[in-house]
Amino acid sequence: MEYRYATSPTGMLYIELQGNLTWRNFPRFADTFFEILKPQTGKYLSVNVVDMHWYEFTWKDNKYRLIFEDFPYEVSIEKDDEDSDLSLIYEFLVSLSERSNSPMNTIKFSAIPLEQR
Repeated sequence: MEYRYATSPTGMLYIELQGNLTWRNFPRFADTFFEILKPQTGKYLSVNVVDMHWYEFTWKDNKYRLIFEDFPYEVSIEKDDEDSDLSLIYEFLVSLSERSNSPMNTIKFSAIPLEQR
């Protein structure tokens, strides 16, 4: 799985995850991600749309969202408030990509070079 910083049309910075995630395997990915991350809080939100998985979580006193959108296809990690630091999650992903014994080795995190953004 590759990841990079991206900017929404409204100017919001987020982390885009690229890989072979699907509607069916995303909940398993989220469970594994949270098992490793060990957030302070976390919950799955039942959203009134059929093409989205939405999780809210707190980690290191920062609030985030992990979102899977089936159409248009996008997987992202976003800040849930202005005071949260998105670079903490990015650095965590970097550390996962450097671990050879990570339970997420089947996912293979790697940064996309900035010039490819």
